[in-house]
Amino acid sequence: MDAERSLSYINALFLSTGIVLFLFVTTDKSQAAGYKFNPAFISDNTNIIADLSSFEQGLEVQPGYYKVDIFVNNKYLKTDTLLFQVKNKENRAILSPCMSLTALSELGMNPVVLHKNKSDLSTDCMDFSQWPEVAVVFDQQMMKVTFSIPQVLLNHKARGAIDPEQWESGITTAMLNYTFSGSDYHYRRSANSRQSNYFLGLNGGINWGAWRFRNQQNWIYNTHNGGEWSHINSYLQRDIRFLRSQITLGETNTSFNIFDSVGLRGIQLESKDSMLPDSLQGFAPTVRGIAKSNAKVTIRQNNNVIYQTFVTPGAFAIDDLYPTSASGDLNVEVVEENGQSTNYSVPYSSVPNLVREGHVKYALSAGHYRSGLKNEQNTPFYTQGSLFWGTPWGLTLYGGMQLSERYTSAALGIARNMGAWGAVSLDMTHAESELSNNEKYRGNSLLFRYAKSVTDFGTNLNFAAYRYSTDGFYSLSDTTYKRMSGETVEYNTDANGNPVVNTTNSYNLRYAKKAMSQILLSQNLYGYGSAYFSFNHQNYWRSEKKATNMQIGYSGNIGNLSYTLSYAQNRNPWNAEKDKIVNLAVSLPVSSLLTNAYTTTARINTSIMSSDKGDYNEIIGLSGNALDYNKLSYNIYQYRQRHSTEGGNIALNYKGRYGITDLGYSYSRESQFMKYGFTGAMALHEDGLTLGQQLGNTNILVKAEGASDAELVNGTGIQTDGRGYAIIPYATAYRENRVQLREETLDPEVELDEAVKTVIPSEGALVRATFKARVGKKVMFTIVKDDRQPLPFGTLVSADEDGKNINNGIIDDSGIVYISGLPDVGRLTARWGKANTQFCTAEYDIRTVKSNNMTGIYSTSVRCKQ
Repeated sequence: MDAERSLSYINALFLSTGIVLFLFVTTDKSQAAGYKFNPAFISDNTNIIADLSSFEQGLEVQPGYYKVDIFVNNKYLKTDTLLFQVKNKENRAILSPCMSLTALSELGMNPVVLHKNKSDLSTDCMDFSQWPEVAVVFDQQMMKVTFSIPQVLLNHKARGAIDPEQWESGITTAMLNYTFSGSDYHYRRSANSRQSNYFLGLNGGINWGAWRFRNQQNWIYNTHNGGEWSHINSYLQRDIRFLRSQITLGETNTSFNIFDSVGLRGIQLESKDSMLPDSLQGFAPTVRGIAKSNAKVTIRQNNNVIYQTFVTPGAFAIDDLYPTSASGDLNVEVVEENGQSTNYSVPYSSVPNLVREGHVKYALSAGHYRSGLKNEQNTPFYTQGSLFWGTPWGLTLYGGMQLSERYTSAALGIARNMGAWGAVSLDMTHAESELSNNEKYRGNSLLFRYAKSVTDFGTNLNFAAYRYSTDGFYSLSDTTYKRMSGETVEYNTDANGNPVVNTTNSYNLRYAKKAMSQILLSQNLYGYGSAYFSFNHQNYWRSEKKATNMQIGYSGNIGNLSYTLSYAQNRNPWNAEKDKIVNLAVSLPVSSLLTNAYTTTARINTSIMSSDKGDYNEIIGLSGNALDYNKLSYNIYQYRQRHSTEGGNIALNYKGRYGITDLGYSYSRESQFMKYGFTGAMALHEDGLTLGQQLGNTNILVKAEGASDAELVNGTGIQTDGRGYAIIPYATAYRENRVQLREETLDPEVELDEAVKTVIPSEGALVRATFKARVGKKVMFTIVKDDRQPLPFGTLVSADEDGKNINNGIIDDSGIVYISGLPDVGRLTARWGKANTQFCTAEYDIRTVKSNNMTGIYSTSVRCKQ
């Protein structure tokens, strides 16, 4: 009976509402505004009909607060709750939104226009009639407000520009990123049967207003070398908005592309392209390679370890790097299961140094040289400056200087965007150096860069460069070495548990760099797949030694089957041997082998790898995702190597609300290998401590109190905690970031005023996105007055808690109202007119009432007292 009764109430509500809407919608509004609505159409007793004067004026909804989508010149801006009041326009009533001066500024209206009428500035409901060119249309059925604003009344700004006043510095917070990865090898045939490797990365910081303090530390341990802490950097940083710049004090790296990026302990002031609306996007490197076995990959920049992970046999690609500087080659070391080491470099620089016409960018640095090789290099004081100017002639002119006690260099360059022919830059650097042998050298270096994207043919020449240096040309970094040659070594273990010595950093200043070539090319073959090619070559004066790294790959599909063929070649200048590897990988979705009724993300994978040194590896396995929103990924395979060595591997990755966990296990006749890792973060703020996945440079704190365990659209595994808080990592600085909760994951007794928020963080900020959650019961109230008569149709009923309105509803023609988000015990206030006698209050208590099993709705009757 309860179910039937609830359903009948709902049917009655929808039926009566539909009849009323039909009557009003099908009536011309201009005519409706001139007629009086006769309450007798609803009931013979007009005393039980609420004040419907707003409907008599041709309105479809009553004045009040409504959550609406806001559009400006047909472009979506945001969703917000606005107050709508009745206004008279051309002798007819309309609902017009109340907008303050601040709200109109957010629409993009020019401040000069807004301040024209100074007497109106303090009001929360600006009069739109003072701007007759502005049209405001409220679509009451779609809950959509469209502002049509002429261009002359808008701010004149570049497309996509965001007013710096809208950049949010974020909340005061202390943050900590933590990354741990480890591996344990067990060699069955050796007395030295075990080897362990551990990596712990800690990146902490404090935000206070516009200031950001950061500190990064790493701890690296292996069985032979023991453990060692490495201090990466500590610095204090903030934006200088009116200069579109950023100042950094402490340990950082010099930027831009005139000179090699070097470590700095001092002060740096630099302009930030990311603050500009149409800034050029920087180049983000993808580190590719091929592993012969379960291998450890270590990536260094400026001799600092910035990334370390463990990969399985075959081709790998690492695309989630966050280097410590905007330029400077990445040095990649791949240590195989048998202790063999492969080293190569990946170029990391942006495309030619183009600046838009009329724009200037700069960088000024002063301080001591900073290096990751403390025992090998000195720390002289130096200054550096660079300047770029976009001329009116379509050219970019740039130059810079470096000065220290033993080094002086000056550079001049020119860059041009040649349209269909691509972009090119050319610069010349002259340097005078004094090395550790106390001899002085002079030399010049010519650098040519080129980038081109042919959209019609899918060709993207990401980066091409050629540098030629005369004998005697050295960099600032070269002059800091204490010796003319040297190397850094580390110890690993081969398959028998015996130590293997690997060289990680080698240098010989007697052999000055001569010619360098770099190419990064990708080609979309459309229906025939895609290909990539990268090449990095360096030779030296007075030496036949060369450093070479080449990567070639092709990917395609045959039906549901996908395949990739890749080739890698590496040569270390201090090692005469070349390392050549070829790999073929094939993948097929399991669902293509099953009936259409069954869906799965699983794929069957197989690959074959071979090298010129006789290494051979065959793999077949299964990979895919599991759990809600693919939080768990897995990779299981069996492999066979040369000499009939066989083994297997299983790897799991779980993305949870508090971090990302990696687990892996592999085995063979000779060894067992276990890898594990965890990354996460914590943020301490005024509302408490929140844990989450690893933070980026700029992040968002979600505050949705009452909406616990809710998933967010913004990333896999991101979920609110028991208090309704969550962290979204890797927000985009100076841009609009959309934050959205998945409403289907909310508790049945939780409703959101709005599920989407937009924030605009400044770089390094932790900004808060606050969602208002209504937590409570959903109730169908039958309300009668003291004389047991039902409340008038159309009566507005509000639920109050601690003197505040928490929700409301409208009485239907049966005297029933539906209200959600209610506590078990509370008070209702009903009003059906403007007179002081046209209201009443009712107390309710549903602690002993049972909800409908199907709908979760409670039904109860209450008496309303005047």
